[in-house]
Amino acid sequence: MLISVRKPEKFEFYKEGLTEKELLNAFYKWEYDYWASSNGVKADASEVKRNEERNYIIWKADFIQFDQ
Repeated sequence: MLISVRKPEKFEFYKEGLTEKELLNAFYKWEYDYWASSNGVKADASEVKRNEERNYIIWKADFIQFDQ
């Protein structure tokens, strides 16, 4: 489980003026792209449930590759 309590301005993808919905989607894309890339650990990420009115996305990562 990942819950982020960091200030939005600290994220590399942050842009001033993002709405909460845009920030939520940018965070999900940022995490998805990280796990889909080859950084030694690779995972298939998939969305489980989305509720943009309450500002959350539940997603899972199925790990498929671990480089030593």
